[in-house]
Amino acid sequence: MKKRLICGILAISMLLLCACGEESSNEDNKLVLALRAGVYSEVIKECLPQFEELYNVECEVKEFSEEELRQEIINDSLNKNGMYDICMVDGSWVGQFFAESVLANLSEYNYVLDEDIIPATTAICKQ
Repeated sequence: MKKRLICGILAISMLLLCACGEESSNEDNKLVLALRAGVYSEVIKECLPQFEELYNVECEVKEFSEEELRQEIINDSLNKNGMYDICMVDGSWVGQFFAESVLANLSEYNYVLDEDIIPATTAICKQ
């Protein structure tokens, strides 16, 4: 239960970090989330109704197995306009994703994390 709660807090923090920035490429108030199926996505889906109401956004969840998700993120990164607004990334993929330019260092784009982000989440978001 404790692990599930922590995952839920981190997941919602991730959603807030990604979805509530000052600039959004999504003009129709819809976010498409690529998530790992199972308990990972279940925790996030439980929290989405409140999130959607609070931020006036509709969230569409796409669920994949671990390997399908990894490949889906890689394939989507090759598209000029990706299909997903938020992707759940396993920590073990980060090195490969940076090396292959699947992930970007947002500080190079002058992005600064909001001060209200949970410190544990901030630590996870930095390489």
